[in-house]
Formats: sequence, structure tokens, C-alpha cells
Amino acid sequence: MIRATDISFSYTDIPLYSGSFSVVDGQKVGVVGPNGAGKSTLFKLIMKMEPVDRGKLLVEGTIGYVPQEIKRDPEMEKAFDIRSYIDPYSRKHDFELRKMLDGLELEALLLEGTLMHLSGGQKTRLALARALLMEPEILLLDEPTNHINFRHLPIIAKALDEYKGALVLVSHLQEFVWQIRIDKTLELG
Repeated sequence: MIRATDISFSYTDIPLYSGSFSVVDGQKVGVVGPNGAGKSTLFKLIMKMEPVDRGKLLVEGTIGYVPQEIKRDPEMEKAFDIRSYIDPYSRKHDFELRKMLDGLELEALLLEGTLMHLSGGQKTRLALARALLMEPEILLLDEPTNHINFRHLPIIAKALDEYKGALVLVSHLQEFVWQIRIDKTLELG
């Protein structure tokens, strides 16, 4: 659960974000706004990577987060192989892991394969696979469709639509968002 009450945040004299909102268990929220409106910054506030300037921000529950692009992921760097990264607690069967990888256009990767020489797009899709497989109570996705072929979007949309936890999603692809039952929209900018 996320509850923001009269929060404000700015890098300059002009607030980047100011307002109140809530996200309850199981709710799906779309975050919309032009580039530079503060969508990614809002995620940083929720994850306590940045403090709010004023107001109160309460976040309860485990958080999964996938940024627009993976530049450095400490969990990925210390993982022995792809399997140990996407399923660190060994809760899933191989066929479930393969199905997730195939749906994210990672069918060529071996579960026993290393992560050292993967492209940025492959790393981002692996982070998405990890987040979905770990099933956090709150899932924050910042442009999860970047680096993904359009023919695979329905697979990802279906997984997000069926997601049981709270989902907060930023996406510029309307046709992707329309495939997910969004409960409410948070407009920035």
C-alpha cells in the first residue's frame, strides 16, 4: 500500500511533484505525463531513494522495481547465472522460468548462462522477469516495454493484468496499457 499526503518534491524552486494519492493492494495505476514531468522521480520517492520535501509518504509491503534501463544491478552482478538471478529463492520450476524468458524474447538464453555479456535490453528484460517471478506486493515498472518487440507485448500485458499485487506502471504505449485493466491514472506535469 502507498499513501502520499500533500507531498512535494523539487530539484529547483518549482515543484516537480506536489499532491496526494494512494495505491491499495491489488490496484493497477497508470502514471502519465510528458517527459521530464517526474514519473521516474516519483518512483524514487516511493522507494525512499529520494526524500520528499514536505508531506507524508507511507509505503507498506515489498517493492519490486524495474527502471527504464538497467545500467548497474548489484543483484545481477553477484548472481551465479540467469536462473539464480531471476529466481533467487528457487521457488519456480524450469518450465515456468523458460515460459517467462520466452515471453520476453529471451528464448536464446540458457538458465545456466552467465549475465556478463548481455545487452542493456536483455538486462532490462531479465529484471522484468525477476520482478514478475518474485511477486512483490508493490510492482513499480518504468517503461517496461522498452527493448521489447511489439509481438511480445500481449504476453507481458497479460502477465501484468493477472498480477495480484499493486502495480504502478509508466508506459508511453497506449495500445499496451489498454490491454491491462488500469484502475486509475495518476497524471503528472
